[in-house]
Order: sequence, then structure tokens, then C-alpha cells
Amino acid sequence: MKKGLKQKGDICIICNQELGKFTAARVSHLRKHVRDGSLEESKNKAGKLIWKTTGNEPKEKEPPVYWRRSLYKPSEFDSRLPVAAKSDKKGKVSIRCRKCKKWVKSVQDFADGRFIAISCCDSITPFPKRMINTVIKNPGKEYME
Repeated sequence: MKKGLKQKGDICIICNQELGKFTAARVSHLRKHVRDGSLEESKNKAGKLIWKTTGNEPKEKEPPVYWRRSLYKPSEFDSRLPVAAKSDKKGKVSIRCRKCKKWVKSVQDFADGRFIAISCCDSITPFPKRMINTVIKNPGKEYME
């Protein structure tokens, strides 16, 4: 591209793309070329914008590189093991222990009444109370939560 050529008409002198009808669209397109270094923008004596070629080829736009500096290392946790519950024909609910996988029927309330839980293997295995009606309605069927 020769240096000093002026933009004239409705076709861009850099990329041969047709420019929009409105001034804002033209200016936006041509300023894209100003940013990539192939055009320079200035004003004439009347105060109107003119664009001249710089002689440089347009640079390819590189995607922005984002990096986040963190003071803390991300925590690593073991994934939560699912809890299973089932009921017998009498409506008695039993919960399976997460560690030993044994079914335990001695259920007690836990955490402000939102859960029921069992104590087994020196740990507590909770199950949500909102699922109890579903478990009782379907005896013998296991529900995972």
C-alpha cells in the first residue's frame, strides 16, 4: 500500500469493503484501520476528518490475554459421597452409611430439622427431610441424594 493515499468514495482503500451510508459507520470502520496502523486520521482546514494511508500493512488483531493473580491457592476437596435412603413396608426409614455401606434404621433429627441423620463409623450421614415422604410412599426403593 502506498503512503499518503486519501480515502475517497464508498469502498475502503485498505480492505476493499463497502462502507456504510452513515458517517458513524464509516468513522468506526476507518478507525479500526487507524488502530491496526494502516491509516492515520487527521482533520482538514474545514474541520472534516480525512484518512491517509501510512504505507504499513494492517496488523492481525491478537486476542486479549487475561491472567488473574491470586494470593490464595485453590482449595481441593474430595467430592461429596451420595447418601441413599429407603423405607420398609411399615414406613420405617433406613439410611446407608457413607463409609461402610451398612443400612442403619436408628434415625434422628439433625441440623435444625431440615435433615435426618444416622451415626455410624464415627461419622454422621445426613439425608434431607424433604425426601422422606417420597421414600415412604415407595417402600423398598432406594433414593440417592
